[in-house]
Amino acid sequence: MDGPMESYDENERLTLYSEFKQGLLNGANIEYQQDGKKLSHCLYLKGHRQGLCKTWYPNGALRSRAEYQKNILNGAYQDFYENGQLRLHGQFQNGKLESGSKTYLENGQSTSNSLIALEEE
Repeated sequence: MDGPMESYDENERLTLYSEFKQGLLNGANIEYQQDGKKLSHCLYLKGHRQGLCKTWYPNGALRSRAEYQKNILNGAYQDFYENGQLRLHGQFQNGKLESGSKTYLENGQSTSNSLIALEEE
């Protein structure tokens, strides 16, 4: 399969837009919720996440912004609370969170630089 593919729900609302090349994800892969807001927008190259990937909460607030190389977190990473407050800001190297990352409480107060568990989507 080459080119764009779109999926729709029973009410003919777009739920997924994907770009393919030689049967592999290659380009944008965008998931939508029922109200049309994005749930995720990730870039792919030859079937692997490559480049920027963003996810959103159902309320439309940004959940995360991450850089990938060949499906592995590699580069800048930000994770947010549902209220929009920054939760974690850091750098990944080959899938591992580097020291010097900053974590924050939901009220915006900085915490110690101890690492917090991240949920892989």
